[in-house]
Amino acid sequence: AAAVAKAAESTDFYTHQIENSCRLNEPDDAGFNFTMGTPTDTKKWAMGMWLKRSIIAESAEPTLFQTVISGGGSGQAIFTSGDKLKINRSVDDEIERETSAVFRDTGAWMQIVIIIDTTQGTAGDRIKVYQNGTQITAFGTSNDPTEDGAVTYNTSGNALYIGRNYWADSLGGYIAQVFGVDGQDVSITDFGTSKNGVWIPNDL
Repeated sequence: AAAVAKAAESTDFYTHQIENSCRLNEPDDAGFNFTMGTPTDTKKWAMGMWLKRSIIAESAEPTLFQTVISGGGSGQAIFTSGDKLKINRSVDDEIERETSAVFRDTGAWMQIVIIIDTTQGTAGDRIKVYQNGTQITAFGTSNDPTEDGAVTYNTSGNALYIGRNYWADSLGGYIAQVFGVDGQDVSITDFGTSKNGVWIPNDL
C-alpha cells in the first residue's frame, strides 16, 4: 500500500513526464544531424535539452549541439575536458561563454538551455545560459556577440548536430526533450517550471 501511495504521489507531482529518452553511447559515435531550413529570424534562437552524463573528463569534449557553417568552421555547445560548459561561435568566431562551474554529476538529469537574442541592447543579455531553470552568471570566459549578429545555429543550409559533432564525438549519456525555437521571444519558464524547489519539464 505504501508503494502504491508513493507512486501516486510521484505522478501527481509532475504535471508532465517526458515519455522517451535516447542513450548516446560514446564508443558508437551516436547522435543526430540534419540541415537547417530557412529561418524566421536569424537573430533569435533558443535551444536546450534534458541530459544525464555518463562519461566525464573526456578529452574529445562531448557535444550537446554543433552547427557546421557553410564554407567552413563550426559553432558548438560542449563540455570541455575539464567538464565546464562552453558555447562558442554561436554568433562570432570566438569563445562566447565558458562556465566557471563544472558538470560532473552522472546520477541526475539536468536541463541545459541556451537563449540567444542579438537584438538586445545590453551586450550581456544576448546569450543566456541556464541549468535547471537557474541562469548561469559565473564564467571564466565571457565575450558578448555583436548586436544584431546572425545566429549560426539558425542559418539556412548549415548542418545541425545534436548529441554529437561533425567528427563523431558523442555526448556520452542520455538526452530527452531536445528543442530549438526560431525567431521568438522566449524565457526559461517556457521550457520548465519550479515546483517545491524542483525544476521540472513543461509539456513542449
